[in-house]
Amino acid sequence: MIEEESLPTTIRNQSVVTFSSGSATGFSYSNVVNTIVNGPSIAIVKSAMSAEAGLSLPVTYVLTVSNSGNRAANVIVYDSLPSGTAFVANSILVNGAPVPGITPGAGIPLGEVNPGSVYAIVFQVILTSVPPSGVLVNQARADYEFVTLDHRVITGSSLSNALSLPVGVLAVSVHKSVSAAVTFVGDMIAYSILVSNESSESIRQSLLLDPLPQGVGFVPGSVTVGGVRNPSASPANGIPIGTIEPGASKQIAFNAVVLDVPVHTRLTNQAEFLFKYGEYDQFATSNPVTVIVSGPALKAVMSVTPVLATIGDILSYTVVVTNAGTLETTIIARDLIPPNTVFVQGSAFLNGRPIPIADPENGITLGSLPPGLSFTLAFQVTVTRAVIPPAQTNIPNLAILAHTFQLPGGMTVTDTLATNTVDVRLVYPIIAAHLEAKPPLAEAGGTFIAEVRITNSGQYAANVTLQDFIPSETELVPGSVVVNGRPVPGSSGTTIAVGSLGPDEAATIVYRLLVDRHPLQHRIRFRVRAAYNYMVNTNEASSSVFSNEASVRIETDDE
Repeated sequence: MIEEESLPTTIRNQSVVTFSSGSATGFSYSNVVNTIVNGPSIAIVKSAMSAEAGLSLPVTYVLTVSNSGNRAANVIVYDSLPSGTAFVANSILVNGAPVPGITPGAGIPLGEVNPGSVYAIVFQVILTSVPPSGVLVNQARADYEFVTLDHRVITGSSLSNALSLPVGVLAVSVHKSVSAAVTFVGDMIAYSILVSNESSESIRQSLLLDPLPQGVGFVPGSVTVGGVRNPSASPANGIPIGTIEPGASKQIAFNAVVLDVPVHTRLTNQAEFLFKYGEYDQFATSNPVTVIVSGPALKAVMSVTPVLATIGDILSYTVVVTNAGTLETTIIARDLIPPNTVFVQGSAFLNGRPIPIADPENGITLGSLPPGLSFTLAFQVTVTRAVIPPAQTNIPNLAILAHTFQLPGGMTVTDTLATNTVDVRLVYPIIAAHLEAKPPLAEAGGTFIAEVRITNSGQYAANVTLQDFIPSETELVPGSVVVNGRPVPGSSGTTIAVGSLGPDEAATIVYRLLVDRHPLQHRIRFRVRAAYNYMVNTNEASSSVFSNEASVRIETDDE
């Protein structure tokens, strides 16, 4: 077999014979024999589409197979992959057409390659490890066979050039850190990520993704890249980093807040760095970081009895504080006394023991509460009349617990916790009395009419009686008392029973007074008193109000 770029079509050959006789020498030529050359000339050339290979990046190889002979041959191409690479399945293309299910090592059948034909084979491998030499070296082989004119089967093979492809080392490190290993609910923690490019070429179009674990909230506007603030960036949507040159680094930082999660919760996450290296997309992940949530984990519940009260009633409050956390904490209870009530001195108890010097105005110190234990604070208040103007229908209350604890690292933390809100429904009547005297002028020994209108503008019914309704130097005219248009016979000179007045109800009492024949005064000035009582729960409450002052001028015989 003659392996050349182009085979001659005919091989011309002639023999020569040299002879000597005595001192004479001579030679003689044979006839010329022409042998027709018949066969293929298979050549294979190997190349790569990139100037260098990169770790975890694809390498695209191209094999060009040609037949410059004068006879077709059946060709199979073999290419044993270099060490440290892995074939990309189904990546083989022959003249642009995919050939699935085969590998270069097992052979790529081209079939019959006619004279003058050229076949282009393309396939990809992935660099999985860097060879010690730092260079990928390999060559391909084309095995072929053909049938001569005299029906002999001839086999042969051609080797490609040996292709050496340098390996560019991709070395991108992503190191993540956090400001504290132990935190508490409500704490702000700072995350920091250092991205270093130790590769031989730039990384471009880079983006940092850092989705935070459940229980942590990103602080908007806190992102900085290389010390420059990026207010619109967020780790969940991606923080744009841009280009990092070889040997350079970028520092990315942002803040997050620990939300309401249970103690012992481990907040773990890691960042992912996306970038373009050469023509290909790459990624790198950071180390994971973990923050453990610690703290006292206080729970505070307030309760009150009774839930229905009126003016003068005593309300009994209880606050139960439980430490379900891991740290001991010191607690002060504040804002215990609701508006329009007063603290009942001596009523404060902690876990059943009296607190004789308790001062709710300045806070009641409960002391240090270890994990797993609880405090029960009890105290009482009295509802005052200050609830009336304007009419107050309920007494809401909650307590604020200021507590201080120390983290394992030595940091002292002060925080507050509010209890639930408890509500006491407030009920009471608001009784008012208005007095008129008619006519404004009366004679000695004569009579005049007193008219009293009693109203209840409160939200609770009351039983009302009219008292102190007869001024001096007068007397009640018997049988003259009328309540709401109905005579009230037998009314005494001390009280008039008005009856029950519900919310927004009113009663009108009219009666006649007889003036003494010889009064000592020329003008009678007087007021009346409306006394009332009502029942809330099992307690009876009573009170009274005075009317305005009315006057009647008295004419005597001397005038």
